[in-house]
Amino acid sequence: MTATSRRNGTAGSVTGLLAGRAPSLAAALGFAALCAVLVIALRCSLEWVGPLPGDRWVLTHEDFPWLQPLPVLDTTIFFSVIASPVIAIATVLLGVLYAFRAEGARGAGFVVLSAAGVLVNAALKVLSGPTPLMVEMHGADALNYPSGHTVYAVVTFGALAVLARRDGRTDIALPLAGLAALMGPARVIAIAHFVSDVVAAYLVGFAWLAIAAALTLGPSSAKRR
Repeated sequence: MTATSRRNGTAGSVTGLLAGRAPSLAAALGFAALCAVLVIALRCSLEWVGPLPGDRWVLTHEDFPWLQPLPVLDTTIFFSVIASPVIAIATVLLGVLYAFRAEGARGAGFVVLSAAGVLVNAALKVLSGPTPLMVEMHGADALNYPSGHTVYAVVTFGALAVLARRDGRTDIALPLAGLAALMGPARVIAIAHFVSDVVAAYLVGFAWLAIAAALTLGPSSAKRR
C-alpha cells in the first residue's frame, strides 16, 4: 500500500465514522497521531509565537455586554449545564442503556470507552498547564487547554450520534452531532475558553472517539468476539 493510499484510507475511515461506519484500528491510530501532532504544535505556538487572533478577541470582549440578550445568555448557560458533572454522568448512563439496546455489549463498551476521553483530556490539561494568555488573565492555577466541556461533548454526544446513525435514527443523530459541534463556540461566546482551547479540544475529542469506535465497533473488535 502506498503512502497516498494509506492517508486516503485513514481520512476515509474516520470520515466514515460520521456516517456510522467504525474505522479500522490502524486508521484510527493514524488519525489520532495526526491530531496529537496538531495539538502539540498549537500549544507550542501559543507558548513561543503568541495567542491566536481569536484568543485576543476573548480579551477584548471580556465584559460581554452583547451577552445580555436573554436568548444568547440562556444558550451559553444551557451548554454549561449539560456538561455539569451530574447531568454528564446521567447522560453517559442513559447513553450506555441506549447503546446496549442498539448494539449490545459492543455498543455499551463504545460509550463507556469514548466517555473516558474526558479523563484523558484532564490528564492532558495537567501536562499542558495554562497557556500564557490564561496566566495573564487568571494566574497559573487555571487549566484551560484543551477545553474539557468541548471534549466531553464530542466524546459523549458524538458517540451517541454514531450509534444513532448506525441504528438508522438520523433524527436523533443530527441533534446530538449539533450539540457536539456547538459546545466549542458556546464556550468561547461565554468567555469561558479561548478559541485555541476549543480547537485543541475538538482534535482530542475526535481522535479519542475514533479510537474508541475502532476498538469496540470496528473490524478488529468483531474478530476478537
